[in-house]
Amino acid sequence: MVRRSILGAVSCVLATILLGLALPPLAVGTERRPVKFDVLSLSGTITTTRNVSYDDGLDKCVYTETERISFRSTKRAAAYASIGRYGRAVFTIWSSRPKADVPGYESKVEIPGKVTVAHSITYAKPEMDGCFSVRTNPTDCSVDETSRRTLSFYGLAGLVPSRIPSSSVELAGLRHGGFPNVNYACYVEIPFRRVPPVALFSRRELFDKRGKRLLDTDRAETQVVDEPYDHSTVTGTTTHELAAELERRKTR
Repeated sequence: MVRRSILGAVSCVLATILLGLALPPLAVGTERRPVKFDVLSLSGTITTTRNVSYDDGLDKCVYTETERISFRSTKRAAAYASIGRYGRAVFTIWSSRPKADVPGYESKVEIPGKVTVAHSITYAKPEMDGCFSVRTNPTDCSVDETSRRTLSFYGLAGLVPSRIPSSSVELAGLRHGGFPNVNYACYVEIPFRRVPPVALFSRRELFDKRGKRLLDTDRAETQVVDEPYDHSTVTGTTTHELAAELERRKTR
């Protein structure tokens, strides 16, 4: 299945996540017999471009920052899918074991992977004196770093209908601006979003036994945030892309 996310639908799904987290503390329960899958492949990219124009009345500086995070799994992994309930919230439970433990309203399967983070900064006019008051080292730069990282495949908690995709990926250990050595070499001010606006595999798909191999992709584009209380005007977008392939296995 190939799908392009609609921002309105994404906002609705994210709202259900927050609603699910606000539910009273009831015991987490599961239903349906777990279904076993092999995660054959898992990959995605997060690409952000920020166009910054700084003007405080004295100094001016114009530059563009880009960050591209790409990731992919490097090994197959076994994953068990089941349905969890927490109060009124219904969600997909992913676990490496048939009997899932669900701390913190969500579950996950950790999959070995490789992540590449690339940063670049380009100044419109490097000779602008104002850039020295805005940036520590205002020179064009471009760096990238590849590292082995764990990909966490998890289910989004909330009041998510069974036909809506509700599984996504978190990059373990990745925080603001990427990895530290990339940060220091070519620092970009791009925050990492923990909850991505893309998701795969509805519960209806996962528990339909007629499908042996499941392939799903998603893509979404969001606007970067322009903080109103500073001297910078910021425009740009972040594009999220996610893809995965699962193979259904027989369970006893």
